[in-house]
Amino acid sequence: GDSVVFPSNNVEKCGNVIAVAADRIRADAAAEGAARTVLVRLAAAGDDTAAFLRRAPGTEWIPDAFSGLSALTLASVETMPGTLRTAEQAGLVSIAPLRGVDSERAVDWQGRSIAEALEAVAILTGATVGTHGDTVLGAVFWRAFFRGGYQAGAWIVDTVTNYGLGALP
Repeated sequence: GDSVVFPSNNVEKCGNVIAVAADRIRADAAAEGAARTVLVRLAAAGDDTAAFLRRAPGTEWIPDAFSGLSALTLASVETMPGTLRTAEQAGLVSIAPLRGVDSERAVDWQGRSIAEALEAVAILTGATVGTHGDTVLGAVFWRAFFRGGYQAGAWIVDTVTNYGLGALP
């Protein structure tokens, strides 16, 4: 239930991981790996998260979670509908497959691959990639996911599940 912000300095982080190993390279790898096991879940429909995803003034300095995506992936998002299927009650939510995303090498702020970040979304929300859901999220999910990583992806799913599509930014 704690409030968190995107850290603008070392004091604002959600936490720290400290590792010890025989050398710095192994200690660094252990700390990075441990940090990737911590999943932060943002409260659904939160105004601050919505503002971040909209790139509201004061948030534009924050880099996207996944940068350097290919033109094919970005074009695929731009041509994809926001949602592919919308149920009155969200029920089971799934994420539309995105052409080209499997070949991306980009990693998020914590070093997770796109596949690892999607797995984090699935762990937190149960939503997986496919068109099997009562509600199938398209570009609305992928834009948020690329902007804010697994946290934003889970936030989109949670917001749709709990409040409906009308609560999205």
